[in-house]
Amino acid sequence: MKFALLLSLAMAGALAAQQPAQAPPPNPTLGVLRNLVSDLNLSLDQHKQVRSILADATSQTRQLTPKIQENRKALMDAVRSGRQDDIDKITAQNGQLQGQEEAIRMKALSQIYGLLTPDQKSKLDEKLATIGKNRGRNGAGN
Repeated sequence: MKFALLLSLAMAGALAAQQPAQAPPPNPTLGVLRNLVSDLNLSLDQHKQVRSILADATSQTRQLTPKIQENRKALMDAVRSGRQDDIDKITAQNGQLQGQEEAIRMKALSQIYGLLTPDQKSKLDEKLATIGKNRGRNGAGN
């Protein structure tokens, strides 16, 4: 998790620096998906389809962003005011929103995986296995 978080933050910072100030920041995890498929030698058609899948996933996750930001603010307000019951309620809502984001990302990955040739799938599987091993070394399964 630490590796993925650091990678996500670094990618988000680099991409945000390239975006116009008014543009919403890119979803860092979708950037990781983009990087995962970047050296799979995608055909032009695959590349177009991957871009479309990622654009759709980005649109879906951006719809969740305002609620997530609102919940983070509400959570900090509850912490500062000692409202324990609100903390439980808000963190449960945050968990649900994060689960929705994860589902969007995994569905996008599934769609991309379905477009790949057997050789491309093998290369992607190797990358995913490496990420999984790194997560195990850098944190308790996260």
